[in-house]
Amino acid sequence: MRHCLLRRNSCLLVQHANPLECVDARARARACVRHCLRRRNSPGDNGLSRASITAGIAKSLERLQTDYVDLYQIHCWDALVPVGDWLATMKDLVQQGKVKSIGVSNVSGWQLMKILMTAKQLGIPVASVQCQYSLLCRQPEWELLECCWHESCGFLSWSPLKGGWLTGKFKRDAAPDTDSRVGKVEAGTVKKLQSNPSYSQFADDGKVWELLDAMAAVAAAHKVSVTQVAIRWNIQRAGVTSCIIGVRTEAQLADNLGAASTWELTQVARP
Repeated sequence: MRHCLLRRNSCLLVQHANPLECVDARARARACVRHCLRRRNSPGDNGLSRASITAGIAKSLERLQTDYVDLYQIHCWDALVPVGDWLATMKDLVQQGKVKSIGVSNVSGWQLMKILMTAKQLGIPVASVQCQYSLLCRQPEWELLECCWHESCGFLSWSPLKGGWLTGKFKRDAAPDTDSRVGKVEAGTVKKLQSNPSYSQFADDGKVWELLDAMAAVAAAHKVSVTQVAIRWNIQRAGVTSCIIGVRTEAQLADNLGAASTWELTQVARP
């Protein structure tokens, strides 16, 4: 399970990339689902085809045991399906009451603008863009955040801790804990992905260690954790609406939620 921490009211959303079960507190929680682009043998049942999207939402509603989801996002750009086609399918789902709002994920600046312009022509607003964004991944600052800001589209950051690297628990020239995600990736027991970086990926980068040292100093000044500094930096960035966090334990959840308390990062707080 992953959680989405809203910047303004600290409300907790539940998001399922592959939905598993319903959330009991339906009035307080928001069900968010992403449609993944799995390629199958049938050409009409692939990616963002109408058949694929409608089948995907049907399965999600069944698993979540609900009649609708609050946010339905595509997982990424599909070059084989025209934007207008899959947007029309999403519009139908909204009109049928199965989806409240739609969003997109992992798109470039020009792709987002094309989606927004096509959606405007079809009369269906795009509520959100979900992309990787952290102190170790700042590419969204090139175009996406500006685009979202000017087009009034929400921006959801995923992997704000870069797979655990921005928690401050890794040290120079010291092997990572084998129980950590970074340690498992380094050992080869977990696949290396953008959200699952290895230790060796950043171990020889002096700038990364300088960043972590600076974050540790800020954390000490505010009497918070390095994890909270990373998340707080994220949710204070202009254009960022929400920040997705992933936890395994209640302690991790409590620590992550501490980033949404009353303290803020300022120029003065920087070492």
